[in-house]
Parts: sequence; structure tokens; C-alpha cells
Amino acid sequence: LQTTRWGWLDWRVLMCFAVAPVLLWVLVQRSRHHPEPLLDLSLFEDTRFTVASGAILTFNMGVSAAWFAAPVYFQTVWDWSVLRAGLGVIPSPIVVLLLSRIAGNIADRGHLRAGIIIGMTAAASALLAMGLLLNAEPNYWTAYFPFALLYGVGLAFAWAMLTGAALVGIDERLYGAANGASLTARTVGSALGIAVVIAIAGGAGDVTNDDWQPVWLAIAGVFGLAALGFGLRYPRARARI
Repeated sequence: LQTTRWGWLDWRVLMCFAVAPVLLWVLVQRSRHHPEPLLDLSLFEDTRFTVASGAILTFNMGVSAAWFAAPVYFQTVWDWSVLRAGLGVIPSPIVVLLLSRIAGNIADRGHLRAGIIIGMTAAASALLAMGLLLNAEPNYWTAYFPFALLYGVGLAFAWAMLTGAALVGIDERLYGAANGASLTARTVGSALGIAVVIAIAGGAGDVTNDDWQPVWLAIAGVFGLAALGFGLRYPRARARI
């Protein structure tokens, strides 16, 4: 987040890149040998858990990036007030609220995989459309609002179902560890998503609509990558939570 002030080649930035993999290695080694590890590596022997956890990290990277980008875009490009920008992003969570029960029923019938892929694809399509259609002159009702509704559909199907997909088949004694690991993946994804937005648009000074277009397209790409990876690797058999 400091690269816009320090630059990518600043020693502090380079130190973070150097230290991060070392700390990850320490965590893995510690978890391998500790009798009660912080991260139970045996969980990753389960294909469903491993694939779903990777999808949780990737998808939440896009989710947090989108939530962070939209109000900032409204304020910096369209010169909206903080209140108006906040109200502008409300349609998506309303859709999530309205569709949450339907998504839950689909998951209960064992259609987790299909529901998640549909949700991720909807989210990718929504952000792609925003990236192509949003412009410097406010066109909220034609270029943002309808795709915010589609984005809400994507969240309703994919967001909650992903946690369920990670826990399918997990030993009940490991539910706490598995849920903790998936929540950690979600948190890491959130941090990465916000960092990506700032890295792409944050250093542009007085940002314009053209500066933001790569942000929307990058988020769409993240959602698309999550859908592709999950669709190819998650087992096809029906799975109930």
C-alpha cells in the first residue's frame, strides 16, 4: 500500500517481498511438527478443501477489490459525496439478501459446484461490463446499476457456498481448524484485493476514468480465474454440506 509513496524498488518494499516467503516457510515447517499446529496441513490432503480454499482466497480478492474500488471511483471520477458513493453500492448487498435463501436451498440439494461456478461467472461478467461501459460522465443507471445487480447475484451464489464447499467431507473433529483456515484464506484474499486496486490506480495522481478501467478489468480477470480453477479442479460429484 505504500508503493505509491516509496516506489516498488524501495528497500522497505523489497524487504517485505523477501520476508513474506520466509515467514510462510516457517509457518509450514512449524505446522508439520507441532502436536497442535496453527494450520493443520492434513486438511490439504482433501481435494475439495484445497480447491475451495484456493477459490475462497482468489474470489475474495476480487470481492474486496470491487467493494473498495466502487465508492472510491464514484468520489474521484464522478466527484460524488461520501454519502452518495455509499448509497451507490447498496444494490449488490440487497440482491445478496434477497437471494440468500434460494442459494442456500440450491446448496442443500447438492449443487454446490454448479452454484459457485454460476456465481463466479456472473461476478466476472458484471465487472467486465463495468470496465467496458463506465466513463468519465456519470452513467450510473446504464453502466453500473444493472451490473451491480448481476454482481449481487454472483455474490449470493458463490460467496456463502464456497465455505460450505470447503467443509464437505471434513471430519467433524476438524471443522474448527478447517473453518479457521478458510477464513484466513478469505482475509488474505481481501488484503491482496485492496492492494491490487491501489497498485493499479493509486499511483496515478489525479485519477481519471482511463486509470480505473484496468482496475475493473483486473477484478473481472480475478473472478474469471477463480471460476476456471474451481470448475476444473473441484470434484463433479454432488456434495451436500
